[in-house]
Amino acid sequence: MRKMIYGFLPCFFAAPAWSALIMSGEVNLSITTNLDGIYLDLVSGSVVPVDDDLSDSQVNLFFGGDGIFTSERFLPARVGTGNSDSVLNLALGLPISNDLSFASAGFGSSMTHIGNNVGQFEIGTEGYIGFKFDRLDDDNYTFGWMRVTLTNGSSPGIVHEWAYSDTPGELVEVGGPVIIPEPMTGIMTLLASLGAVFLRRRM
Repeated sequence: MRKMIYGFLPCFFAAPAWSALIMSGEVNLSITTNLDGIYLDLVSGSVVPVDDDLSDSQVNLFFGGDGIFTSERFLPARVGTGNSDSVLNLALGLPISNDLSFASAGFGSSMTHIGNNVGQFEIGTEGYIGFKFDRLDDDNYTFGWMRVTLTNGSSPGIVHEWAYSDTPGELVEVGGPVIIPEPMTGIMTLLASLGAVFLRRRM
């Protein structure tokens, strides 16, 4: 009986705190070519009416996606830490973490993220915005991604889908339902396993 208990110890230490990836599913929302564009509330998963101060939404994409306006609750990965630095097009499978560049909490914008350079979005080609999201408005940010097809305003863009972790600081993988365990989880698993082996030997 004691051996069975020791054998289950790693499971208790390694188990995450019921974390999950919140996914919008395929929504394919149109980004209009005018200045209004589309205002998204990622919490409810809905489009809201024109919301210039982003009080009911967190991100506004306009001119087909050529322009991006963000609230202090939605911090996209950028080429630098300035609030108007270009938003990055992230590679599929890349971990989203604080190793990327994010601006400090505050309203931000981007108008230079479409082009032919590395890290830019190509017109009419799917790409990924990585972001930090204060989903509960409590200054605790979770990581997430958004799959988009952006244009220069010549035609509507598309927000295809998005996803974010419900656990602050937990890493996620661009484009996937993958949650990357925090380093401490792996360490606790190793220590618990070693402890179980040691206790078995003493018995």
